[in-house]
Amino acid sequence: MKEENNSKNNETTHFKSTSKRDIRFEILEILRDEEYGLNISQLAEKLGVTRNTIRNHLASLEQEQLITVKQVGQSKFIHRVNRSSENILKNVQSLISNFLTSFWKGFEKVIYPLHPDSHELLMKIGREMSRSLYWPPIKSARLVHEAKTDKELMKEVGKFALQIFEVFNYYSKMPMLIPEISPSNDPNVLIIRVEYTGGFYVGDTEAFYYLLAGFFEENLNRYTKRDLYIKVLKIQKEKSCCYYELGKNDNE
Repeated sequence: MKEENNSKNNETTHFKSTSKRDIRFEILEILRDEEYGLNISQLAEKLGVTRNTIRNHLASLEQEQLITVKQVGQSKFIHRVNRSSENILKNVQSLISNFLTSFWKGFEKVIYPLHPDSHELLMKIGREMSRSLYWPPIKSARLVHEAKTDKELMKEVGKFALQIFEVFNYYSKMPMLIPEISPSNDPNVLIIRVEYTGGFYVGDTEAFYYLLAGFFEENLNRYTKRDLYIKVLKIQKEKSCCYYELGKNDNE
């Protein structure tokens, strides 16, 4: 009788251990179809577990290079690593990089001499591009929208602008753009220095920086609901960097 009870207990124990949830596997399965990744709260909600449970598994998954974790604004987005496609992706990125580099250099040689206003044209193209490209939401946009004074507005604009440039690094393993706020004599404007570090090797062309100006200006206004502007102040090709001025328009 005693042996029979022990046998039942062993069966019960075995059943419990084999039916235990494999949270690591479930995390990887959910991330498989998430092109833009998920944050910790979203994973916890989908799996019906606590955020601490998710955090406990992310460290080991990241260490084993099964996932990547990228900081976007105040959130961390988790992506599954598809090792089988890494080499293909690198080759595609190299092809696109060379293609874009040739395009921008050709643009400067052909279009600039014919159209002196091509800088504004590039900014318009950048604005249109930003309307059709997915851009992860940034929480601090609300703080810019709700700012009451000019001083408060420029303070929040600076924080938000840096996050906008940081999001550009979202899809790159290495930071492509390094933004920082530079000193300004005018309290109503911000000067942001943006250094281009690589990825697509087009940082030595003026066209690239003007396209970015239009692209980021549109995003800045759309998400903050304010009438703000970005313009190119100075480009230093030898240092692969550009200085942008950010401010509010007169009718703001």
